[in-house]
Amino acid sequence: MITAHFDGFISTPILWGYMGKKVNIYLDDDTLVLWGKIPSGERSGIIREAIRECVKKDSDGPNAEAIRHLRRRQSTLDLELRQREAEFERNSTQLLRLTGQGEVQVNKNEFWDELIAKAKLYQEIDAVYTSFTGKSRYKIESTDDNRIRILNMRTKRITSNFSQKTVDEALDRLIAAGGSLPVGQFISVKMHEYTVVALHPRVYTYCGIIHWRHEEMTTVTEDMIPEQSDSTGGPPPGDWVSNESWLAVTVDGRRGHVSINHRYFASTKIVYHLIDDDHPDFSSMDFWQTKRYIFTRPGLMIWGGGGPVEVLTPVIKD
Repeated sequence: MITAHFDGFISTPILWGYMGKKVNIYLDDDTLVLWGKIPSGERSGIIREAIRECVKKDSDGPNAEAIRHLRRRQSTLDLELRQREAEFERNSTQLLRLTGQGEVQVNKNEFWDELIAKAKLYQEIDAVYTSFTGKSRYKIESTDDNRIRILNMRTKRITSNFSQKTVDEALDRLIAAGGSLPVGQFISVKMHEYTVVALHPRVYTYCGIIHWRHEEMTTVTEDMIPEQSDSTGGPPPGDWVSNESWLAVTVDGRRGHVSINHRYFASTKIVYHLIDDDHPDFSSMDFWQTKRYIFTRPGLMIWGGGGPVEVLTPVIKD
């Protein structure tokens, strides 16, 4: 529960966990506006991480106070940048829709058929997917009676399920909004929203917004990925396009480029360069790479630390 009192500064009591102690934080008007833009499910995690980082930092040096001030300012600027990026994404989507270039056109039956097919595949290979923050983990329990049933791996409950009607109504909301909706407004039940976004290649999240992907996507196999060595190739393109050394892809819906690097004095690695930096597993680095990977199915890659992840590339039309 969050309450606010307007007395110059904003006093916001926050209850930390089930056994936590209620504490107050004080936000000025500008920071309160930013606070309101953070998805409610992410706020506590952001604050906890900031506190941990603050405690870790050395507070005894002569420049400690200046360093803390600059770090707080850096965090504020980083949040503002992410919000501006999300606003830019929404504005671009709306502009495309209004100019007739990006209207959301979807066959609901085909969408559901693709969703069910992917759910059956995930059930078959025992795939794990996560919440948007990466904190909760799920599996597909079954697709009997044309319903998708979900296993919550933390609680072991399998009572949550949904049908095509839920998805059709969600698509209506997404279409009416021009292809972009804040997280939580696509499907009100979080677990169902996580599942649809995880399974279907045409919807993805970025900065707390669920978007419709206008590009038609196709599955990636290992032989489609360009190869380079330490002395060939180069950095990935500045835009989301492919070249002779890098393939433009999405990994679990997040845009990037992928390449296979043959190194002279070490094992071959697959290298993934991030454009969208909010993947729960990869967001701490610009380049992610591993020598332990295998494509078990077209579009599904098992990697060294987990998986599978879904790897797709835009369809090139003549």
